[in-house]
Amino acid sequence: MTQHTSDVMMYVPYSYITAKLKDRRKVCNGCGPDNILGQLISDHIYDLSITEACNVHDWMYHKGGSEADRAAADETFEWNLKALVDCHWTDDDAHSQQMRADAYDIISMYVDSVIRFGGVCFNYHDDTEYDSDNVVFDVETH
Repeated sequence: MTQHTSDVMMYVPYSYITAKLKDRRKVCNGCGPDNILGQLISDHIYDLSITEACNVHDWMYHKGGSEADRAAADETFEWNLKALVDCHWTDDDAHSQQMRADAYDIISMYVDSVIRFGGVCFNYHDDTEYDSDNVVFDVETH
C-alpha cells in the first residue's frame, strides 16, 4: 500500500517563501515553458503532482544570477523532485520500490531537459546583492 503524504520538506529560496502569491503566479507556471511546448510537459509523475518543485525552479530561474546559480537551481529542482517521490512512495514492498525507481528515471529526464534546454529561460546577471541561499521549507502538496 502506498502512503500519501500532504507535507514534504523541500529546499526553496527565502524570496519564494516571502513573495506574495500574485507575484509567484506571474513567474511560476508549473512544469515546462510558458508556451505551447509547456502544454506537452506533465506536472505529474504518475499520480504525484510535481508542480510545486517546478514552481520553485521557475522562481529560481526568474531570480537568475550566474552559471553557478543556474546549477544550484537545477540541483534544487532534482532534490525537490526526489523528496516528493520519496514521501509519496514510502513502503518497502516491491511495488513501491519499483515506482520510486521508475520515478527517479523520469526525474533524470526532467533534470536533463532543463540542463540542456533551460538556459534560454534563465535570467543571467551579475547582481551580487542577490541572495540565492535556499532554506528548508515545509511545503503542503495536493
